[in-house]
Amino acid sequence: MIYKINKDIAIKQKFAKFIYLETIVWLIISGIFLSITSLFFQNLIVKTLYIGLGLIFTFLLLLPSPKNPGKSILTSINYFKKRYKKTVVTIDKLAEEKIVNINIDDKELIKREKKLRKKVKKTTLDYIDFRFIKDGKFIKHKDGSLIEILEIVPLNLNNINPNFKQDLINKNGDFYIAYSNDIKLIYLNYPNDFEKQKSFLMTKMEKEKNNFKNYMLKLKLEELEILENFKYKKSFFLMIFGSSEIDLVENIKRIKDNFPLKLKDTDKVTKEKIYFKLNNLNSNF
Repeated sequence: MIYKINKDIAIKQKFAKFIYLETIVWLIISGIFLSITSLFFQNLIVKTLYIGLGLIFTFLLLLPSPKNPGKSILTSINYFKKRYKKTVVTIDKLAEEKIVNINIDDKELIKREKKLRKKVKKTTLDYIDFRFIKDGKFIKHKDGSLIEILEIVPLNLNNINPNFKQDLINKNGDFYIAYSNDIKLIYLNYPNDFEKQKSFLMTKMEKEKNNFKNYMLKLKLEELEILENFKYKKSFFLMIFGSSEIDLVENIKRIKDNFPLKLKDTDKVTKEKIYFKLNNLNSNF
């Protein structure tokens, strides 16, 4: 929110070397006020003490404030009392004050703008377009559009035939010329998945009767679990967009026919992990 700070602009004129004209004026006003109110007292000594102490107190209030340079103690106290009312004024408050001088149509316009301003997205879920994964296949957004995520099967360009490498580069250029719709390439350090290997080892451990072999299988299982938790593989994914399911299926077919590298379908768990990572960049999978 933007704030307008009302600045305290004051010009002080020196009456003497250490006394300002403003101080003299306030002391005169205070003296007159104290003289009038002292009429309520009968005793002359009490009257004298009342006026004298009142003038001293007024003079002390007019001294410079030690914690607010350029302001007197009296001014500082005044600002402290009204700090929540007039020291800080929001732009919305100023707009309300100006409504008095504008016509009815402008008032209605301002009211509509205020209603729109109140519809502020408050949580992360309000900003994320994701709704659900339809049939475990396509990601559906709040606006009805769909997304598919395919995994790109990479090739080591250093170990292939130079002619084949150049052919891949040419096909890649032709693909971007032919396909004009939006796509998104995703490069991630994706966690390794050894579920199949782990299930195989666990099956063998259940059947194995030799203690030593069983122990070695257990070590191998622990090794796979460590690799899953701490080792990541460089993975590449392609995000394809479509305004409807028919549109998305057509885009997927066109891309699979023309993309230079092999594309592999991803399961629901992989899609969820990738989408979570894209919306929580500082988090782990």
